[in-house]
This record gives sequence, structure tokens and C-alpha cells, in this order.
Amino acid sequence: MFRPDFDRIDFNACVGDNGGPYDLYDYAYGYFDATRLLLKSSAGPARSMSYLIYPICLNFRHAVELFIKYLISDLAKLTRSNAKFRAVHSLEANWSTAMNLIKATKLDVDPEEVKFITSIVTDIMEVDPNGNIFRYPESIKGDQHLKD
Repeated sequence: MFRPDFDRIDFNACVGDNGGPYDLYDYAYGYFDATRLLLKSSAGPARSMSYLIYPICLNFRHAVELFIKYLISDLAKLTRSNAKFRAVHSLEANWSTAMNLIKATKLDVDPEEVKFITSIVTDIMEVDPNGNIFRYPESIKGDQHLKD
């Protein structure tokens, strides 16, 4: 599964030293695109949104997380700051750091876009604060996720 298949070269992906190095932006882009493809494939009577919703939400949440971390890394370079993202799955603190860096750059950022992303972060954090809700049906303690 994780080795080259020279008979079906179209199915080989270039990773590591073959195609990389990829950064957080590339990973975020891939997860956003995977979310889009899952949404597109979920349309129609033969598909059930009830079981595809978990990978769709997990991929989207992870894409948002990676993109925020990418923003912090890139904006820290732009502002010549030593700001770093937190290596956690909580989005709030990292989004707060990203917003502070956006302000520090004095870039012409549409406040409506910041407001929109903030609402997405808030919505995700309300349902899945630690990145586990869409990954597993129950908590480590055995409590069912999304029961209500």
C-alpha cells in the first residue's frame, strides 16, 4: 500500500523527498479539497450523509486547524516576530494569535472575512473543542459523542 506501483503510475503520490517538502498550507489545501470532494460525492440517493458527515467534518476541522497554524507561521515571518502556533487541537488560542499577527501586519484584511472565520472557529469549538468528536463515536471514558 505504501510503496511505488510502477504498473499503475497514476496512483502513485509524490511525498517526502519525492515531492516535498510540503508545508502547513499544502496540507490545509489538501484537507479542504478532500472535504469538498467528500461533499460532492455525498450527493445522491446511493450515499448516506449520516455516515459521511463524520469524515467531512473531521477533514474540514483539520483543514481549518492547519490553515490557522500556517497563517501564524507565515505572519510571524512577515512581522519578524517569534510568535508560534500552539501544537494543540484547540482552535481558539491559535486563531487569537493569528488575529493579533494580522493586526500587526497592517495588511488590508476585510473585517467581514475575519468575522466569518471567527464564526467558523466558534462553531467548531462549540461542537468539537479538542478534535475528537468527529474522529470517534465515543470519548475515552465511553461517553457517546453528539448524543443529543
